[in-house]
Amino acid sequence: MNLFDFNTVKNLYELFTLGTPIFALFVIVTVGLIFMRTDKTVLMNYLVPTVILTVIVLNPITMAIGLKGIGSELRLVRVYWLFPVVVVFAFILTKLLFYKESRRYRTFVVAMSVAAILFFGKYMFSADNFSASENLYKVPNDVIEICQAIEEDGNEGLILPNPEYVEYYRQYDANMKLVYGRDAYLNNYYIKLGADVYDMKWVGAVLKSTKAKYWIATKDRKTSINLNPKNYSVLCEVGDYVIYKCTI
Repeated sequence: MNLFDFNTVKNLYELFTLGTPIFALFVIVTVGLIFMRTDKTVLMNYLVPTVILTVIVLNPITMAIGLKGIGSELRLVRVYWLFPVVVVFAFILTKLLFYKESRRYRTFVVAMSVAAILFFGKYMFSADNFSASENLYKVPNDVIEICQAIEEDGNEGLILPNPEYVEYYRQYDANMKLVYGRDAYLNNYYIKLGADVYDMKWVGAVLKSTKAKYWIATKDRKTSINLNPKNYSVLCEVGDYVIYKCTI
């Protein structure tokens, strides 16, 4: 990866900020906070996230290191919070508004603030931001049927899911409780469950340690040993998958 990948930095910058003019004002306002004798706690709450995000995320060298380990700028974005642009603007406007008691001064501050919003802002109620609802996640039909089958069975516990669809289950139904999530790579779940032959010693240990009640297996994959119907009863079959109800 090129350490000085301008396009990646630019994409991250656009995700984090509200555009160059607004961000320029934000920088000016942030510097102004330092000279307004602002309460230290308030100052730290605003400045610390700004400094961290600027130095780490928008720095192409440190960002490249992060991308190499995480593998996606969208995942990197989720690690950090947004620049507190709107919050800082609201705070500085309030400070300016009560800086003097003159009605003429306050009218001027409000007028300038509204003008800045109208000039630099973006109209929210547009066709680009509002459209008819659709299945943006493209949840596979198999996932929908699997979730419905588990719900009809009472959704009695954790689910050991197939790695192909792991990201879809909770997008479709937040009540689906999965055995693994972000720690899957660390514990080799994807590798173990994606093997041509299921290692039933490992599968059984996971089901027992997590007290999972359901295992979603692929039909065409073999198991290292024959399954005991008392421990692995077939709940139903959906497409290329079998839902086992487990009592380990």
